[in-house]
Amino acid sequence: MLSSKDINNANSTGKKLYSEQLTSEELNFFVRNGYFIKKAVISTEDCDQAIEIAWQELEKQGIPNKPEQWKTHQRLKSKMGVIKLRGEVENNDFLNTLAENPLVQSVVSSLIGSEIKCMGTRGLYPTFPVARTVARPYEPHIEMHPVQVFAMYYFNEVKSNNGGLYVWPGSHLPIYHACDYKFHYQPNQNFQPVYNRYNLSKPAELIGGKGDVIFLHHRILHSGSNNFADAIRFAMLVDYVPENFEQLRKQKPNQYEWEDWSSIVREAVNSNTKPEVQPTSSLSRAFALKLVHGLRKIRGIPQHSYGE
Repeated sequence: MLSSKDINNANSTGKKLYSEQLTSEELNFFVRNGYFIKKAVISTEDCDQAIEIAWQELEKQGIPNKPEQWKTHQRLKSKMGVIKLRGEVENNDFLNTLAENPLVQSVVSSLIGSEIKCMGTRGLYPTFPVARTVARPYEPHIEMHPVQVFAMYYFNEVKSNNGGLYVWPGSHLPIYHACDYKFHYQPNQNFQPVYNRYNLSKPAELIGGKGDVIFLHHRILHSGSNNFADAIRFAMLVDYVPENFEQLRKQKPNQYEWEDWSSIVREAVNSNTKPEVQPTSSLSRAFALKLVHGLRKIRGIPQHSYGE
């Protein structure tokens, strides 16, 4: 585990700190499901400092560090407990150094198979506890901006029903073909049927420990989730692209989905003998979504967007 101090020391000397080897289990899981998790990547010290930075910004916005007020705080209620600190932290030196963690970048480079570019922190995403009376079913989206791999850093332990990331395993492959471009966001005529099939299915809830990092394929359907625990979920998103992403972003998707990935990823694809992961339909989710969509229509609220 490397701290930000280790990274800064390495940067000043030009020393390479980490060359991460991905296991066959991780690679096989990634090509089938569209994501995988690395445990305890970020040091406890760095996680705590990232949370401190989040609180500095939250308090500027009038959000108190008082648990007894979170579920009744008007802004938190209106935002369903989800606060996105983006512009406030995009130039934060500590967070951008953390985004360039050598182990994380080594993993991403192993997946993409070429020189990569870290786009810096996309933002901090604290998810506050909410009352069950204001809960809602989250609907998935894909990234609207060009990216090939994105990572979510967990800065504290994330238990079940604690606002963890939702993903729809296996959605990365059909969604890749349901877009007009490799990286650029442009759904085609196949997108909505594919999207609806996954939206009506049960997502996987990604729990994790402090310092865990989730690596995700850019076309996987994902969303936030309700936080019914007593603790805030603190996380950060970071985007990574290949050096030639400007050249690739508006190219048409190849019939072979893994054309722009590393040789070890393609080897995992070729050696995989298991069928594609299929969505599992959920009647309870279908009912909840029908109710939400009906209420939105009555109230004149726009329906959920496919991209974010």
